[in-house]
Amino acid sequence: MDHPLSSRIDRRANKSGVVRVVGGNGRIAKWMQANFSFGDVVEARVLNRNSILLLPKDQGDA
Repeated sequence: MDHPLSSRIDRRANKSGVVRVVGGNGRIAKWMQANFSFGDVVEARVLNRNSILLLPKDQGDA
């Protein structure tokens, strides 16, 4: 089940170019910790110019 969350992606937050999600971080952090381990790769799908879908590890290849 999807749980939409309003946030913003900041592409300039890190010198390395890695994006940072700004806003709603507590909910995002809990979801990440429940679905991933340190060093895992997170797959995301761009749905439209305003939305992305973060996929749990077991759904990344679906």
